[in-house]
Amino acid sequence: MSDPKVPNREQHIVSFPAGAAGAGGKKSRLEEPSAVILAGDILRWVIPKVGKFPKNVRYGLGARLESAHFDVLEELIRAQYARGGDRGRALELANTRLQIARHLGRMARELNLLSEESAVYLARLQVDLGTQVGAWRKASAATANSSASCAIQHA
Repeated sequence: MSDPKVPNREQHIVSFPAGAAGAGGKKSRLEEPSAVILAGDILRWVIPKVGKFPKNVRYGLGARLESAHFDVLEELIRAQYARGGDRGRALELANTRLQIARHLGRMARELNLLSEESAVYLARLQVDLGTQVGAWRKASAATANSSASCAIQHA
């Protein structure tokens, strides 16, 4: 069940201005962590949906739903550039923010602001993102543990 409004990951190429990283070249979105890409895809799907909410909930629940997804993306980008324990903390916070977004999405469905199909689609995207964040956390912890044991062995 694919939503045609969610961008195809292979279609997106980011152009960098001359002097920036990549020096005018093109960088595929696929070079970013998959969790960052998926978080952006979810936001691009959620924003137009929230825009269709009635005004009495658009600026309350709708804004909170958008904001929670923005927070997830922000923490994942922090994790992308963080090292060691900072990465683990950013991933943990992203996971917590994602849980909040899941609850807000369920509430939107219960209030009939999202169709059943849209709610299921959003929930699947959120589960996929949670799985990717969990795998990233596990890999990050394993890397941190192996680095710490190497440092102890060389000391």
